[in-house]
Amino acid sequence: MLTRYVWIYSVLIWLAVSFYIVEVTSKGSVLFTLTALGLTTAYILGVGIWTWFRKNKKQLQQIDDIMYDLEQLHDALS
Repeated sequence: MLTRYVWIYSVLIWLAVSFYIVEVTSKGSVLFTLTALGLTTAYILGVGIWTWFRKNKKQLQQIDDIMYDLEQLHDALS
């Protein structure tokens, strides 16, 4: 369940951090607030995309290992 709905967790973290940034930067300029929100959003998206690619790479490696084992088994039975 944790790995399946990690995107919901990411959205909730982004919302919490965004509200915090808006509150902390309320006395600053709008440009500063938007820059902080943009950088935070880019960071969270970057980590999410990196995690997704890493997860896919790991799954592909597991599939390759299973295919190799099945080929070995097929050759042994032939």
